[in-house]
Amino acid sequence: MNQQSPKYNPVVHWVLLHIRACQFAFMGLLKAPIAQCVTIIVVSIATILPLGFFIVLKNLKLLDARWNNNAPTISLYLKTDFNEDQIQTFISRLKANPKIDAVTYVSPDDGLANFEKTSPLGGALQNLSENPLPGIIMVLPTPPNQNPAAISVLFSELKQSPLVDIAQLDLDWVKRLYNAIIIGQKMTNALSILFSLGIVMIIGNTLRISLLNHLQDIRVLKLIGATNSFIRRPFLYRGILYGLLGGLLACALLYLFIFNLHTPITHLVQTYNTSFQFQGLNLLNIFSVLLLCAALGWAGSWIILQQFLHQSEMVD
Repeated sequence: MNQQSPKYNPVVHWVLLHIRACQFAFMGLLKAPIAQCVTIIVVSIATILPLGFFIVLKNLKLLDARWNNNAPTISLYLKTDFNEDQIQTFISRLKANPKIDAVTYVSPDDGLANFEKTSPLGGALQNLSENPLPGIIMVLPTPPNQNPAAISVLFSELKQSPLVDIAQLDLDWVKRLYNAIIIGQKMTNALSILFSLGIVMIIGNTLRISLLNHLQDIRVLKLIGATNSFIRRPFLYRGILYGLLGGLLACALLYLFIFNLHTPITHLVQTYNTSFQFQGLNLLNIFSVLLLCAALGWAGSWIILQQFLHQSEMVD
């Protein structure tokens, strides 16, 4: 009794082709480990530089968000010839302003009581016939209006109020931090593009050398009818492996770097009386880095393979 041959399943066949291509790509890395490690290390260096800027920028944004609770604020020192009803009307208008997130009012009596508690000269004010301290309104802008340009416009608007005697705003540190974040964003974007192109070129050049070493094998495969997709597939997987391993090494090196800096950074932050914790890469960041590196490895492989396989004088 003749046994029936198993049915051809295109899905199983496709999966087997990709598994074999992965095995070929992995074995190719093991055949020349030193040369392959050099490529992976270069890819990791090209990845870690923009990644380091991303970590610094991430922590600057967290630091900015932490400081938003107490700064930047606009202090309005009110004139003393307005009554309490007029002041409350002015405060209501401020609260209705869409550019303002919070309004805090310190009355002259509250200011006097606080001054007597905190200042060694507070008792001298008791000898005065009337309270010399003005009312103070502290205005916190909304987050979209906390950049230097927007807060300067709001400051100019508020100080023109007839109730305001003196308006005060310390904008220096706001400008420094804001400009540092903007510079960090631009440098991170520029370095990401530059080193992404570098990764594509590094992996593409490494595979070009590998293709030249397998030139005779490729010619034989072409003679027996192998398609370009069949020839291309294992080299594409090798490019993806270069990217994945390079990205994984970059994340590991960056983790070690942050781990070594954690203690001195903690001691430095404690001198500013804050409990800010330096943040590293989370799982989403690591996954994104590995995915991007794999995509760059695939892109570098695809570009060099398309060029190589279409040069008929080399492979035919």
